[in-house]
Amino acid sequence: MSSAEILSSSIITIPRVSVLDADYLINQLKERIRKGAPSSEGIALLFRNRSFATRRVFQEMYQTDALGNADKFEKLAGQIQSEKWSVPAEQIRQIFEDEFLPNLAIVDVADLYKDHERCIKVASRDKKDAPTGQLAALLAASQLIVYSHDKSLRNADLATHDLGALSVALADIYAANSLAYGLTTGETLLYGAGEQVVTRIADQLSIPRWAVACGLIAVVGVFVVLVAKPQARRKTVIEILKAGGNFVLEQIEHGQNGKLVLQEAVIAQDKELDIIQIVASALTIPSHGEGMLVQDIVEQLRLQGFVGSGVTESNIRQILRSYPCFVEIKRHRWHLGKILSLSEERSLHQ
Repeated sequence: MSSAEILSSSIITIPRVSVLDADYLINQLKERIRKGAPSSEGIALLFRNRSFATRRVFQEMYQTDALGNADKFEKLAGQIQSEKWSVPAEQIRQIFEDEFLPNLAIVDVADLYKDHERCIKVASRDKKDAPTGQLAALLAASQLIVYSHDKSLRNADLATHDLGALSVALADIYAANSLAYGLTTGETLLYGAGEQVVTRIADQLSIPRWAVACGLIAVVGVFVVLVAKPQARRKTVIEILKAGGNFVLEQIEHGQNGKLVLQEAVIAQDKELDIIQIVASALTIPSHGEGMLVQDIVEQLRLQGFVGSGVTESNIRQILRSYPCFVEIKRHRWHLGKILSLSEERSLHQ
């Protein structure tokens, strides 16, 4: 096994599917506004995976409330003003439509899975959150995290009880993964070390093999520098190596700790999945906005291990045409939900 393979095998897998509710979107929108300028990094972190929300959540953003606010943007503008700074509601709405919605697929769940055990539990506490529970049930074949502050979703074991800890964990995992990816470019420096050396050191120190690979890359790199540098500068280089080694080990530890938090946040899959759920799972695979052909869906399901009489092109085609959560965005090409155009956005909340 090469050093690049050692590093790559240690990458922490991030669940590829996120479901966002209205309260979470509002809080993230507020955080974006506080920064005072667009942050591509912040938006990328928010929509780090395929992100979905229900049509009910989308409509909630534009509905009047019991306090007399015309929509959630007006409500948020009022909250911001009470904190001694001011942003017009129209500007907040523009940020939402320009930066958030292009990354969010809106799903019409209709009556799907309203009798699912978790959905019933959600609805018993707050009926307006029931569609988000239905969407989570629809995506039960995927590794899924629901981002919500609502007690109804947390009590149904759909949303984590500590979103703050989850955000920190995800950031730590991304940092550790980025380090591992980046250091694979130094593979040639490890050519003479071999897998046996890496494995032996890892076993002795009780740390991941990719961490050893990182350390060896650093050692070899600094050795080259030491040869090229005058004697007087070697002490400085050694200090840099020590600090760099500590940094690598800290990132490893943070990433592994974050993995444990992440595992707690992922929703447990249903023991028995139906064909609608597994089709939805296939459609969470990124298609770069082009949608998936029926034969592509069938192939993806087979790759995921779903085989049997139900996984045929004719059955899949019938399912896609039977439920509004599946959208034919182009001829013969399908999405789960839809990224709304501006005209579609306005028609839905008028």
